[in-house]
Amino acid sequence: MIMVAGPESGTFLILPPGRGGAAVGRVPVTDIAPPGLPSRTAAATGTAEFVALSAGGTHLCAVTEEEHEYWIIVRSLG
Repeated sequence: MIMVAGPESGTFLILPPGRGGAAVGRVPVTDIAPPGLPSRTAAATGTAEFVALSAGGTHLCAVTEEEHEYWIIVRSLG
């Protein structure tokens, strides 16, 4: 799942996970329950993995599951 974060409104563009997600393209959503996004992502998709990019393209955050660990990667691109 790839998300592009919008302004402080909790709005994201999400590329749906799984087969056919790329064909659907990015879908705008609003996160109405901001805390716990990785946990909620895991409940919905079976994995906590995601990549989020700020609307301005300057900040990247990713969560990945490796063996028995979770990695959170944060990068400033600008």
